[in-house]
Amino acid sequence: MRRILVFLVVAGLVPPLPARGERIVQITARRFEYTPSRITLKRGEPVVLELTSLDRDHGFRSDDLGIRADVKPGQTTRIRLVPAQVGRFPFACDVFCGDGHEDMAGEIDVVE
Repeated sequence: MRRILVFLVVAGLVPPLPARGERIVQITARRFEYTPSRITLKRGEPVVLELTSLDRDHGFRSDDLGIRADVKPGQTTRIRLVPAQVGRFPFACDVFCGDGHEDMAGEIDVVE
């Protein structure tokens, strides 16, 4: 059983669980918002963003942080991140989800 789970994690079919010491930030997506829409992280602190959709397929994209992921209902999408620089980094849904899609956005603030 353990070999099967390791294979599924390596194959990308099961997202790896956060490692000890990684901060977890849970984010939910639904038409037409992320909750929370503003996230504060510390520079150099390992973090895992755990994204779930409450209604339909969404995307999560932050070009400035080099992040792009699909967020599907009933699944958890995990993104590992160690912010290297201080600043404000916008993120947005990049999978059209209806009228109001253009407002589905937020910001990651990285502080010292």
